[in-house]
Amino acid sequence: MVSTDKPIYVAVWSGDDSSIYYGYNKNIINKSVQATSKQTSFKAHEGLVLVLDYNRTYNILASAGEDRQFKIWDS
Repeated sequence: MVSTDKPIYVAVWSGDDSSIYYGYNKNIINKSVQATSKQTSFKAHEGLVLVLDYNRTYNILASAGEDRQFKIWDS
């Protein structure tokens, strides 16, 4: 379960469905479905993260934000 003090505009499952990526403000957070696992996060954009997509074939995450940039992240 994810609980935040700000809106989440986008979320996508990882390639193996073991975690979910979601945009939180300027960050992308990876939250595992296992309750004992810690979440990881990284600053992705200078504005809100508005788009996320995960490509299972190449194991890459694509993001786009309010800063008018798109980025490709290699897992």
